[in-house]
Amino acid sequence: MFSSLRRAVLLLCVAVLSTACQAPPPPPVEGLSAGQIGVLKNIGFEEIEDGWELNLGGRILFDSGDASLNDESRATVAHVIQVLREAGINHLRIEGYTDNTGPERHNQELSLQRATVVAREAVANGLPYENLTVEGRGASNPVADNQAPAGRAQNRRVALIVPIN
Repeated sequence: MFSSLRRAVLLLCVAVLSTACQAPPPPPVEGLSAGQIGVLKNIGFEEIEDGWELNLGGRILFDSGDASLNDESRATVAHVIQVLREAGINHLRIEGYTDNTGPERHNQELSLQRATVVAREAVANGLPYENLTVEGRGASNPVADNQAPAGRAQNRRVALIVPIN
Protein backbone atom coordinates (compact mmCIF):
# COMPACT_ATOMS: atom_id res chain seq x y z
CA MET A 1 0.00 0.00 0.00
CA PHE A 2 2.79 2.38 0.89
CA SER A 3 4.43 1.86 -2.50
CA SER A 4 1.16 2.45 -4.43
CA LEU A 5 0.51 5.62 -2.40
CA ARG A 6 4.09 6.72 -3.03
CA ARG A 7 3.69 6.01 -6.74
CA ALA A 8 0.44 8.02 -6.91
CA VAL A 9 2.06 10.99 -5.14
CA LEU A 10 5.06 10.77 -7.45
CA LEU A 11 2.82 10.73 -10.54
CA LEU A 12 0.85 13.67 -9.20
CA CYS A 13 4.08 15.63 -8.60
CA VAL A 14 5.32 14.85 -12.11
CA ALA A 15 2.00 16.00 -13.60
CA VAL A 16 2.03 19.23 -11.60
CA LEU A 17 5.67 19.96 -12.41
CA SER A 18 5.26 19.29 -16.12
CA THR A 19 2.28 21.63 -16.25
CA ALA A 20 4.09 24.29 -14.23
CA CYS A 21 7.10 24.20 -16.56
CA GLN A 22 5.03 25.12 -19.59
CA ALA A 23 4.96 28.81 -20.39
CA PRO A 24 1.47 30.20 -19.99
CA PRO A 25 -0.07 31.78 -23.07
CA PRO A 26 0.43 35.53 -23.19
CA PRO A 27 -2.58 37.41 -21.88
CA PRO A 28 -4.69 39.22 -24.48
CA VAL A 29 -4.22 42.98 -24.64
CA GLU A 30 -7.47 44.43 -23.30
CA GLY A 31 -9.93 43.38 -25.95
CA LEU A 32 -7.55 42.54 -28.79
CA SER A 33 -6.77 38.96 -29.68
CA ALA A 34 -3.30 37.74 -30.51
CA GLY A 35 -4.41 37.50 -34.14
CA GLN A 36 -5.58 41.10 -34.17
CA ILE A 37 -2.32 42.26 -32.61
CA GLY A 38 -0.46 40.33 -35.31
CA VAL A 39 -2.48 42.10 -38.01
CA LEU A 40 -1.73 45.48 -36.44
CA LYS A 41 1.99 44.73 -36.31
CA ASN A 42 1.99 43.48 -39.91
CA ILE A 43 0.66 46.76 -41.27
CA GLY A 44 2.98 48.90 -39.16
CA PHE A 45 1.10 49.68 -35.96
CA GLU A 46 3.24 50.08 -32.86
CA GLU A 47 2.13 49.64 -29.28
CA ILE A 48 1.71 52.86 -27.31
CA GLU A 49 0.48 53.53 -23.79
CA ASP A 50 -3.23 53.56 -24.65
CA GLY A 51 -3.41 51.34 -27.71
CA TRP A 52 -1.76 50.73 -31.06
CA GLU A 53 -0.65 53.57 -33.33
CA LEU A 54 -0.02 53.76 -37.05
CA ASN A 55 1.80 56.97 -37.84
CA LEU A 56 0.85 57.76 -41.40
CA GLY A 57 3.59 60.40 -41.65
CA GLY A 58 5.51 58.32 -44.14
CA ARG A 59 2.41 57.36 -46.12
CA ILE A 60 0.00 60.29 -45.92
CA LEU A 61 1.56 63.71 -45.86
CA PHE A 62 -0.15 67.00 -46.44
CA ASP A 63 1.09 70.05 -48.26
CA SER A 64 1.68 73.07 -46.08
CA GLY A 65 -1.64 74.67 -45.19
CA ASP A 66 -3.62 71.88 -46.89
CA ALA A 67 -5.98 69.18 -45.61
CA SER A 68 -6.80 67.28 -48.80
CA LEU A 69 -5.93 63.70 -49.69
CA ASN A 70 -4.51 62.73 -53.05
CA ASP A 71 -5.51 59.47 -54.76
CA GLU A 72 -2.51 57.59 -53.35
CA SER A 73 -3.38 58.70 -49.81
CA ARG A 74 -7.02 57.67 -50.29
CA ALA A 75 -5.85 54.24 -51.42
CA THR A 76 -3.61 53.96 -48.35
CA VAL A 77 -6.48 54.78 -46.01
CA ALA A 78 -8.77 52.36 -47.86
CA HIS A 79 -6.22 49.55 -47.55
CA VAL A 80 -5.62 50.11 -43.82
CA ILE A 81 -9.35 50.29 -43.09
CA GLN A 82 -10.02 47.13 -45.09
CA VAL A 83 -7.34 45.22 -43.17
CA LEU A 84 -8.67 46.49 -39.83
CA ARG A 85 -12.26 45.58 -40.71
CA GLU A 86 -11.24 42.09 -41.84
CA ALA A 87 -9.52 41.65 -38.45
CA GLY A 88 -12.66 42.77 -36.63
CA ILE A 89 -11.16 46.07 -35.50
CA ASN A 90 -13.65 48.86 -36.01
CA HIS A 91 -12.83 51.56 -33.43
CA LEU A 92 -10.25 54.23 -34.19
CA ARG A 93 -8.95 57.47 -32.87
CA ILE A 94 -7.70 59.66 -35.71
CA GLU A 95 -5.25 62.39 -34.77
CA GLY A 96 -4.22 65.15 -37.15
CA TYR A 97 -0.97 67.11 -36.84
CA THR A 98 0.77 70.09 -38.42
CA ASP A 99 4.27 71.46 -38.54
CA ASN A 100 5.10 74.44 -36.36
CA THR A 101 4.74 77.15 -39.01
CA GLY A 102 1.80 79.49 -38.71
CA PRO A 103 -0.32 80.62 -35.79
CA GLU A 104 -1.19 78.05 -33.14
CA ARG A 105 -4.95 78.50 -33.60
CA HIS A 106 -4.65 77.96 -37.36
CA ASN A 107 -2.54 74.83 -36.82
CA GLN A 108 -5.10 73.47 -34.38
CA GLU A 109 -7.93 73.95 -36.90
CA LEU A 110 -5.85 72.56 -39.78
CA SER A 111 -4.89 69.47 -37.81
CA LEU A 112 -8.56 68.80 -37.06
CA GLN A 113 -9.39 69.21 -40.77
CA ARG A 114 -6.69 66.65 -41.63
CA ALA A 115 -8.04 64.15 -39.12
CA THR A 116 -11.58 64.78 -40.37
CA VAL A 117 -10.71 64.13 -44.02
CA VAL A 118 -9.13 60.80 -43.04
CA ALA A 119 -12.19 59.97 -40.90
CA ARG A 120 -14.42 60.59 -43.93
CA GLU A 121 -12.33 58.12 -45.92
CA ALA A 122 -12.58 55.59 -43.09
CA VAL A 123 -16.38 55.93 -43.10
CA ALA A 124 -16.46 55.70 -46.91
CA ASN A 125 -14.58 52.41 -46.52
CA GLY A 126 -16.97 50.89 -44.02
CA LEU A 127 -16.10 52.05 -40.51
CA PRO A 128 -19.11 53.38 -38.61
CA TYR A 129 -18.76 57.08 -37.86
CA GLU A 130 -19.85 56.56 -34.27
CA ASN A 131 -16.80 54.31 -33.75
CA LEU A 132 -14.37 57.10 -34.60
CA THR A 133 -12.82 59.75 -32.40
CA VAL A 134 -11.35 62.64 -34.37
CA GLU A 135 -8.80 64.97 -32.78
CA GLY A 136 -6.69 67.86 -33.97
CA ARG A 137 -3.35 68.03 -32.18
CA GLY A 138 -1.83 71.04 -33.93
CA ALA A 139 1.97 71.14 -33.88
CA SER A 140 2.23 69.01 -30.73
CA ASN A 141 4.21 65.79 -30.74
CA PRO A 142 6.47 66.34 -33.77
CA VAL A 143 8.06 63.21 -35.20
CA ALA A 144 10.83 65.11 -37.02
CA ASP A 145 12.80 68.33 -36.75
CA ASN A 146 10.64 71.33 -37.61
CA GLN A 147 13.76 73.36 -38.48
CA ALA A 148 14.22 71.51 -41.80
CA PRO A 149 11.71 71.38 -44.69
CA ALA A 150 11.82 67.56 -44.78
CA GLY A 151 11.11 67.42 -41.04
CA ARG A 152 8.20 69.83 -41.31
CA ALA A 153 6.77 67.67 -44.11
CA GLN A 154 6.93 64.59 -41.85
CA ASN A 155 5.07 66.47 -39.12
CA ARG A 156 2.13 67.30 -41.43
CA ARG A 157 0.51 63.94 -40.85
CA VAL A 158 -2.30 61.86 -39.41
CA ALA A 159 -1.98 59.00 -36.94
CA LEU A 160 -4.48 56.16 -36.50
CA ILE A 161 -4.82 54.74 -33.02
CA VAL A 162 -6.62 51.53 -32.13
CA PRO A 163 -7.55 52.22 -28.50
CA ILE A 164 -7.34 49.47 -25.90
CA ASN A 165 -9.62 51.13 -23.37
